[in-house]
Amino acid sequence: MVTHAYLQDVFILTPYRKKGLGDWLLDIITNYEELNIRRIMLSTDDGHSFYAKFGFAPLDKPDLFMQIKGMGEI
Repeated sequence: MVTHAYLQDVFILTPYRKKGLGDWLLDIITNYEELNIRRIMLSTDDGHSFYAKFGFAPLDKPDLFMQIKGMGEI
């Protein structure tokens, strides 16, 4: 069993958008039973309604999470 996964840096190039590729990818990730992942996390500026279709929701306890910003920024 995998305890934690983080979905990061996923984007669809402009010529391939509106073809269902995002839906296909998230369907595979969230329904592939052999992965057996307890929690998948991600961050998004504007994709909340898209990811909600696949079961993503706001954090139960956001006060448990911390971050360091600015280390190695490009």
